[in-house]
Amino acid sequence: PNDQFLFVEIGTFLGRSISYFVVESINRNKNGKIYAIDTFDGSSEHLDPSDPSYIKELVEDKDYLYNTYKKNIKSIDSYITTIRSTSVEASQQFKDNSIDAIYLDAAHDYDSVLTDLNAWYPKMKQDNLIILGDDWTWETVRSAVLDFSKSNNLTVFLPEHNEYIITRS
Repeated sequence: PNDQFLFVEIGTFLGRSISYFVVESINRNKNGKIYAIDTFDGSSEHLDPSDPSYIKELVEDKDYLYNTYKKNIKSIDSYITTIRSTSVEASQQFKDNSIDAIYLDAAHDYDSVLTDLNAWYPKMKQDNLIILGDDWTWETVRSAVLDFSKSNNLTVFLPEHNEYIITRS
């Protein structure tokens, strides 16, 4: 049926966004497969004591983020396939032209964002391309998204102040 979908979140962190997506999918009676992809190692800001995003527990326990994520999604765990991997490695597990939508919220440096976009772009259904993302206010994210979109002749929409959508015009 046309209610079937394949959704992938890249950069799951503690599971807040994927939980929202699962609950909304259930509420709308949508059927499909939902994947959450993350190394659960945290980002550089989570390991830097001088950064406001520092997570002390992560320094003490390398599985802290993963265990917290699993606890947070416990009630909806059966709806999510979690892949603990880098984005690029995980992308190799998906067929080209198979994914309906992705939500990209992984590493924020320019090279990582561009690498993620290039790795996942062929996996997206090309006739109805939807790449959602977060952290538009980061200059590195914004630059990578704009460069990627321009080089692939795609359009970027900004529905909210910190989010973006890449699609065909």
